[in-house]
Order: sequence, then structure tokens, then C-alpha cells
Amino acid sequence: MSPGLFSTCGHRLPDSPPLSQMPDQNPLSIGVVILTHGRSQESVRLARSLLDDGIPADSIVIVQNPTGPDDPAIAPPDPGVVVRRAERNLGYASGMNEGI
Repeated sequence: MSPGLFSTCGHRLPDSPPLSQMPDQNPLSIGVVILTHGRSQESVRLARSLLDDGIPADSIVIVQNPTGPDDPAIAPPDPGVVVRRAERNLGYASGMNEGI
């Protein structure tokens, strides 16, 4: 897995349980934007990992900054995951804003 994929997304600590196993005393509200440029497979794997950790599918947005017109669209790993394909490479800030 590319180190850049997690640089702005973060991840849970190795010793912490997945969200699905945490007590419901203080329920969290979380939204995740996965911004990708030419790394579709890694983005889908990250989304699946988040789903496995208990992040609700409707809290995950994948923004695809295409590398060119022939870049294949990303298929959502779950029907609730939103995939937004930009018409062009928006860059980091605009791409994240697109997901928010």
C-alpha cells in the first residue's frame, strides 16, 4: 500500500479495536473523503477497510481526480459509498472540497 494514501486520511492505532467493537457510550459521527488520482484500486481497498472497521457506507465519499479521459471510473465497493468523478484533475484542496 502506498504511504501517500494514508498521509491525509489517517488510520486507527494498531492496538485499538475497530469502531464496530467500541462501546456505544459516545457515538461518533464521522465522514471520510478519499481523494484519488490514478490509484483506483488502493482507494477501493481503503474504503473496504473502513467498511470492515464499522464506518457506515453513507459516510464514505471517494473523489476521483482522473489522470486522463481514458481513466476508468471507480465502481463503489458498496452501494452506499458515493463516488464522485471530477471532469479534470482538481488538485488536493478542490478535490477534498468536492467530497465535502
